[in-house]
Amino acid sequence: MLVKFWIGTSGFQYAEWKGKFYPEDLPAAKML
Repeated sequence: MLVKFWIGTSGFQYAEWKGKFYPEDLPAAKML
């Protein structure tokens, strides 16, 4: 049995992501 999973996020501009996913100095306009 093959199971498909769809994983996503509801947005891309989270302050918690700076320094982990995005560089610290990246402006919000440049985030995905």
